[in-house]
Amino acid sequence: MTTKSDKSVIQDDQELRGAKNRWGSSIRTYDDGFGPLWIMRDSMGIVGIIRAQTWHDAYGIAEDELFPEAIETMEEIIAEYGPNWMEDACFQEGYGFRPNGPNHTDKIGHGIYSRDLNGESLDCLTREMLDQWGITLEIADSE
Repeated sequence: MTTKSDKSVIQDDQELRGAKNRWGSSIRTYDDGFGPLWIMRDSMGIVGIIRAQTWHDAYGIAEDELFPEAIETMEEIIAEYGPNWMEDACFQEGYGFRPNGPNHTDKIGHGIYSRDLNGESLDCLTREMLDQWGITLEIADSE
């Protein structure tokens, strides 16, 4: 990994091409072009690393690209949460809507993702976190 400053993990003239955990397995990444790196984690571990200008932008990307599609069909959701299922607090706690609709990985195609009921976190990725969790980034100078 090469960077021009010790303060930032990535510079604006570089691009995030990938990431691996300490065991060599790939971590999902998304590079929105500019800004710092953000790490999305849930109760099972690291979900992905996102490059975005703001926390809000990074969270929207996570909703679109990283959160898993809800496996329940619309019929199952309505049966569980009733005709006003979108307003149901339990539904809102466990699910969300992809801001840009279904993505290429969604098999059901309803654009609803599943949240981790034990919680998620989205934090600015620091060099200390990279060292602590054994994350290796693939960063290249933009062409």
